Amino acid sequence: MPELPEVETVKETLKKLLIGKTIKDVLVFYKNIIGEISQEEFINEVKGQTINDIKRKGKFLIFCLDDKYLLSHLRMEGKYFIKPVDEEINKHEHIVFLFEDFSLRYHDTRKFGVMLIRKDLDTPPLSNLGFEPWGLTIDYLKPKMNNKPIKELLLDQSIISGLGNIYADEVCAYAHIHPKTPANSLNDEELNKIIEGSKVILEKAILAGGTTIRSYLSSLNVSGRFQQELIVHTKDKCGFCQGRIVKIRVGGRGTYYCPYCQKDQIVVGLTGGIACGKSTVAKMIKEKYPLIDSDLIVKDLYNSQMLIEEIKKNFDCVKDNIIDKKKLAEIIFNDEEKRLLLNSIIHPMVLDEILKRIKEYKGLVFIDVPLLFESGYDQYCDYTICVYLDNDTAIKRLMTRNNYSYDEAKSRVYSQMDINKKKKLSTFVIDNTNDIDKTYENYQNVLKELEKCQ
Repeated sequence: MPELPEVETVKETLKKLLIGKTIKDVLVFYKNIIGEISQEEFINEVKGQTINDIKRKGKFLIFCLDDKYLLSHLRMEGKYFIKPVDEEINKHEHIVFLFEDFSLRYHDTRKFGVMLIRKDLDTPPLSNLGFEPWGLTIDYLKPKMNNKPIKELLLDQSIISGLGNIYADEVCAYAHIHPKTPANSLNDEELNKIIEGSKVILEKAILAGGTTIRSYLSSLNVSGRFQQELIVHTKDKCGFCQGRIVKIRVGGRGTYYCPYCQKDQIVVGLTGGIACGKSTVAKMIKEKYPLIDSDLIVKDLYNSQMLIEEIKKNFDCVKDNIIDKKKLAEIIFNDEEKRLLLNSIIHPMVLDEILKRIKEYKGLVFIDVPLLFESGYDQYCDYTICVYLDNDTAIKRLMTRNNYSYDEAKSRVYSQMDINKKKKLSTFVIDNTNDIDKTYENYQNVLKELEKCQ
């Protein structure tokens, strides 16, 4: 995706060719790129206007016309090309601006780009943009930091405008900060490194003409060279230490980082099905590494007045200010809507506590969360482990261990995400269908892989 340096390169290239040129006509082949107004209105607004300047704010190109502004966002794969007027129109050229002796063509394979007409620049979407890196200060940035991963906030254009997926990875690498670090856990020194890195990385990228990855190509075939200087993004080895680069997902985006240079801590989520033997694996982990148990956090929460009040409002199971856990269990295991409601109340509280406790550790730290994927907590983990046991065996164990009937045991096992789906989503799987020695052997193999990343 074209980011600030790429858009800056396009801007500077087009300025040399378009300043003082008058738009004779406009051809529109895909109306959705215009968006807000009709094809006819767009043509009438732009036709006959002279391009007096071209500016940029964040990732927006701003064509300064006689009495209005044309905003252009390239989104995923937008490009501009200068071609002869009579050259055949490419199927991916959706808006064509005709000048006296050449045409400017907007090319967009995925059709995600957008063009907007504005009389005033101090209006959305430009007025919604945050500061560019050169305007960042600790006082500006610190109040905007929350418990989301720092990578997510670097991508938030309302906080910092211009950074995209590539440069957010590079800024985190420059600052030696793990991309999943909760943003509000960063101290002033770390935030200063983020600010410094944002400026340094973007300035270098602008000088190199941006980064050519996949489809980015500016007008007149000017391609970026900064990919040659990338530290981590799409790399196999770290540009600092030559260590192995790891790819994970943060906020749904592919994210590259160096587990050696950015190893402040590595968070591993432990999950599994009911009666799968996860507690046994948790005991193994606690012999060597810190493990934050979400069930213990929930147990403490059940004594907190805040949760008691929420339960009292939504469930008929509170008497004398005490939650009847057995009655609550009967409610939620027989009513999926009620179970989802309870999760929506408890999960944010548990997450806040987990994130507080994570800050206390460096290196490998494990979080034991039965509903890891259901709650979305997996986005805060670098790796995930699923302790696997097939459903039929888990039901038999519950019947024996808890004296449940078959239907009671089955309702509990099937109340969670299917264990096979958890298995598929997890980075590592510890199979607990055999004896304890085999489980321990599986655990040791997983631990060796995790310890390589420290």
